[in-house]
Amino acid sequence: MDNYGSHETGEFIKLANKNYILLYPLLLHYSNFIQPCNVGLFRAYKYWQNKRLNEAVAQLDVEYYLRSFLKDLPWVQE
Repeated sequence: MDNYGSHETGEFIKLANKNYILLYPLLLHYSNFIQPCNVGLFRAYKYWQNKRLNEAVAQLDVEYYLRSFLKDLPWVQE
């Protein structure tokens, strides 16, 4: 979690806790060091995730949740 103001509100923290999300604060400007991961690593992941979501929508699979995507990960990794 970076130091962005909306990430430090009580509402955000309650929402994270409600969804069993652990929040770990980053050191100031630390996100600058991990930015290359967004470009090199996560870009491909986002592409395949969007591709699978678009296919689910085209098939009217309205019950496509995170669990469904996790089940599809072997397909995404190919």
